[in-house]
Amino acid sequence: MRTHLEVFKTGFDVDYCVRKAKTILDGRFDNPEWMDVATHLIQLARIIMPVNIAAKVLEARICIRTGDRERAVALLEEVRAAKEQAANSGDEQEAWYVANQLLADLYLETGRADQALLCLQDFRESSKSGAKTIFKMGQAYEQLGDRAKAMKCYENVTAYEGNPLVYEAREAMSRMKSSV
Repeated sequence: MRTHLEVFKTGFDVDYCVRKAKTILDGRFDNPEWMDVATHLIQLARIIMPVNIAAKVLEARICIRTGDRERAVALLEEVRAAKEQAANSGDEQEAWYVANQLLADLYLETGRADQALLCLQDFRESSKSGAKTIFKMGQAYEQLGDRAKAMKCYENVTAYEGNPLVYEAREAMSRMKSSV
């Protein structure tokens, strides 16, 4: 395919590959064969459009599922750096926000709370941001030792009555008050 890129570029449906891979990752297709299918679809899409943000995010999601966190972080950092490119399309912009959300989670796992916080602050601009984002911001502030901001985030989460994170936020607030 790479050797005859000009031929394939005009008739190849990158969007189909991205949509199908996303369907696999969003669904209950957890077995290794489905991950292989999703990987293959993303590889094809990236051959035709190597800078496709949505494809990079899906590849990063595959890497997370298969345990290659280093590769996932590298891909998501590439996407995060392409903010201007993401602003040109609704799908690309949505993928950019997802990249920030995923990258924040990976940064929190590895104790890089300062970088996680930057990603979460950008993700807050997404329409999909909510209690989970605020809760993770609280976790990041707590890791950074900023108890006042962490407490404020956890308090904000408790305003989302009915959200399962309300209980975790209350526990975090209680834990922080008792450790003073």
